[in-house]
Amino acid sequence: MIHEQKIEIGLNKKKFRNGFITCTCLAILGLILFSSTNNQIVKYGAVFISVLFLSCGSFFFIRKLADKNPGILVDDKGIQDNSSVISIGFINWNDVKKFTKRTAIKQDFLVVEVNNPEYYIEKQANFIMKKGMRHNFKHYGSPLMISSNFLNCTLDELVIILEKRLLSRQENTTD
Repeated sequence: MIHEQKIEIGLNKKKFRNGFITCTCLAILGLILFSSTNNQIVKYGAVFISVLFLSCGSFFFIRKLADKNPGILVDDKGIQDNSSVISIGFINWNDVKKFTKRTAIKQDFLVVEVNNPEYYIEKQANFIMKKGMRHNFKHYGSPLMISSNFLNCTLDELVIILEKRLLSRQENTTD
């Protein structure tokens, strides 16, 4: 088999900084609502949402800002997905059947169709993320979906890279 070079697609740190700033602004807005209203439902709802945005969102964005790993690493063994908080990690080329572009909630994704979807679902330790993967499998045919939102490339560029590497791998294994 011909060993091809690794392709690294970096994380777009500017988008993570903007996400962190947005979370912080929403949290501040919630605190302003809390202090400026007498309506108890609005007051405690604002606090709940503020804490939710600040804690969950900020944790995710800070973690990714500190991450030195590429968002996607493609080599002759497979795909290492580190593009989001629900990234599954390593996907072996032997498991990949095909790639399909899909749209969900006005968001474009790359669906990675694999031979053994249950393996990837069971690999996920987080209960909520595992439920999300089951949902993806039920509605999109695979638990594995990659977004290019936080990558330094477009979804179309990512598709070209991955399909070219998959085709090359398939041609080399049939020779």
